[in-house]
Amino acid sequence: MSDQEQPTPDPLDHKVIIMHGFTFEEINRVMKVVKQQFDAPRDLVFAKTTDTSLTMVLKDLIEDMCEDHEYLKRNPPTIPRGRPSSPTDDPEEPAAPN
Repeated sequence: MSDQEQPTPDPLDHKVIIMHGFTFEEINRVMKVVKQQFDAPRDLVFAKTTDTSLTMVLKDLIEDMCEDHEYLKRNPPTIPRGRPSSPTDDPEEPAAPN
């Protein structure tokens, strides 16, 4: 079965970490430390709150984040060659959704 044919896991079965009030530098440090504690760090879903996410029902937010995470795992963004990498460019982890 290819990646495109695999069933999408139930969003509420994901491990989700939502961060609020952190700088991007702090978020990157937290993500690095937390990922080291898990056998499958790519399965962790990290997110920073946004004005929109702060108004959402938690269940809906988690489902939305997990859908984005699964999509990005199956369709990783390409990073143009020659572009300096930023601290948020981590080939092990797709960009954090909302």
